[in-house]
Amino acid sequence: MPSAPPDSDGAERDDELVMSLVQHALEHPVTERADYLSRACAGDGSLLDQVQRYLSWDERMKGFLLHPRCPSLADEPLPEPGQLLENRFRIIRRVGGGGMGTVYEAQYGNCCPDGGSLEFPVYVK
Repeated sequence: MPSAPPDSDGAERDDELVMSLVQHALEHPVTERADYLSRACAGDGSLLDQVQRYLSWDERMKGFLLHPRCPSLADEPLPEPGQLLENRFRIIRRVGGGGMGTVYEAQYGNCCPDGGSLEFPVYVK
């Protein structure tokens, strides 16, 4: 989720507090959320407004941020050297990886109209 919106003083709220309240509110049935938030925010109108903005965003996005529509790739097997991906990319080696994925050196091959092939190195993620 995006960083917390500024409160009335222009300072950012503690993200952990706001997101914790959002998460707990989402665990309550919609009909009980207002009572929960009233108790949890203890009269802090600015905090209540901020949490309600996130809840409104989650509702508009139909829970997209907490429940993505695409399946997780965590269970997918990692490509091995020599493996052909998408009938075009032959994996040469793993170059590196991190929080945003893994990068592989590969050979791109494509058939040319004259019957030959065009191959050159690429990096795939």
